[in-house]
Amino acid sequence: MWERCKAEEKKLAGLLSVSEEEAMEDLTAVAPAMVALLELTEDFAERYRQEKLRLNAADFSDQEHLALGLLVGSGGAPTELGEQVAARYREILVDEYQDTNEIQNAIFRAVSKNGQNIFTVGDVKQSIYRFRLADPTIFLGKYNRFKSWQEAADGEERKILLSRNFRSRREILESTNFIFSNILSVEMGEMDYGEDEALHFGAAYYPERMDCQTEFHLISAHQKAGENDKPVKKVTAEARFVAARIRQLLEESTGRLREQQHRLARLPLPRSMNNDIPDADELETVTSTGKVSVTAVSPDDQVMLSVSATSDRDTVYSLPGTVQFTVTVTNEGANEVKDV
Repeated sequence: MWERCKAEEKKLAGLLSVSEEEAMEDLTAVAPAMVALLELTEDFAERYRQEKLRLNAADFSDQEHLALGLLVGSGGAPTELGEQVAARYREILVDEYQDTNEIQNAIFRAVSKNGQNIFTVGDVKQSIYRFRLADPTIFLGKYNRFKSWQEAADGEERKILLSRNFRSRREILESTNFIFSNILSVEMGEMDYGEDEALHFGAAYYPERMDCQTEFHLISAHQKAGENDKPVKKVTAEARFVAARIRQLLEESTGRLREQQHRLARLPLPRSMNNDIPDADELETVTSTGKVSVTAVSPDDQVMLSVSATSDRDTVYSLPGTVQFTVTVTNEGANEVKDV
């Protein structure tokens, strides 16, 4: 991969290495086309504006600029209307602040008494809307400038680090931290990834497991599909890889784990919950793969209870005052429903 990148760079170097005179000649040659494109864009924007006026319509960008004109004066200070609107709010909360643009930020300042009663939440690693002119440096400027909440004086701007994660397993967080600590920096991503920026494990309610290790795979976009010389689409290549990896894991697990036969038992419950419970020999069982499960359904399909059992233990399930049964998974893989 690295050698191929260097080879491609050498090819581009020959195209891009030109003298100052050659560069000026290129700019002069494309200038008429660029001027025509600018004029076309300007003409389209004007006709688009006129059509919106005719329809009495406004797009999202229009609404932003109209709100800005109503709330913010030419010098950046709030207008009289901006001050009136700001007086309505005790506190303002802005989520996903990393995807704010400068127009939105100016509106926030105008309605928040110049930032005195605004609370913003964001994560610059999740900024994905730069193509819509989002500017994560707005968030980063405050992140770098604000003191921590422990150090800030009363009334002073402050930040609270919400770095403890209660959603993901430890393995996911460790892998995420590994990736970002190696690729994120001021030069690449506009921020360093240190201890304050890292994700810290907080989901202590997850049971510890030894089979949840993450994997990293690099999929080349230059893969070919059979005799086709065109590269496989990235989405197709990723899907094929994931499918092949899942098949490989399943085949490996077949060799590592003892093979088990799983049965699905369907238990018809009486219409009246006070009737006698059917005997165990009335159960209909079928062989299936996957986890052991028992489903109980009334004849009119109004009551259903689905349960599952893990290996090497008896698991007891019951409907209060109605039916109780035990699912047993033995070491030999013989699963049975008993004690109905």
